[in-house]
Amino acid sequence: LSAFVDGADASEWSAPYLKWAADKGLVEGYDEPAGKRLAPGENASRERAATVLMRAFYLGVLK
Repeated sequence: LSAFVDGADASEWSAPYLKWAADKGLVEGYDEPAGKRLAPGENASRERAATVLMRAFYLGVLK
């Protein structure tokens, strides 16, 4: 999660899962001037959740 400017803000229980998702390419963060932002405390919109699911299918994580 160190690749994200706010990766340290991930809760203790979610950090391993966010790291796994980032390592698999399911989450890429949001481009901002300071760098990639993960936004671990924000609610996920339908569009963001759909993007993660689409990537999971394309990358073979979900079959």
